Amino acid sequence: MPYILGFVAALAALFVCGRFLRETYSGGAQALIAAPIDDVWARVSDGEKHPIGGRMVRAVTRNDDGWIEDLGSSQVTVRLGEVDAPNRVVRNLTDSVVPMTARNVVTLKAVDGGTQVDVTHEVTIRLGTWHSPIFRWVMLLTNAASSAPRDWLKGLNKP
Repeated sequence: MPYILGFVAALAALFVCGRFLRETYSGGAQALIAAPIDDVWARVSDGEKHPIGGRMVRAVTRNDDGWIEDLGSSQVTVRLGEVDAPNRVVRNLTDSVVPMTARNVVTLKAVDGGTQVDVTHEVTIRLGTWHSPIFRWVMLLTNAASSAPRDWLKGLNKP
């Protein structure tokens, strides 16, 4: 019985502390892709082959201003903001379950040997569901604001 009470107390402490973790997490990544800028732009623009959610995405559905990535337990709506082909795109993400939004900026620059791609990613997790404190802990402990763009860039190396 004391173990169960200890577990419940630890779990409650995680939720309470998670509510007080910061709301916004920023990160980014960059890569040199050995392909012309127009080819890389086509990959960046293809949400079906290169979804922002990476391997977690089960399906992608296009809509008028972007696409929706089905993650199974939730869906992430990706809306295109500023688009300056083939140099820059701003994408705004909204989760269907967790009060989480993100701003994803991808900048491309033609260089010798291919295309330099820079990604900045800013995630905001507001309180509102029981998921919020957990996601704040995940963002803090995994540095997902940088690891997710890094993983996405690895996928861009595959046409």
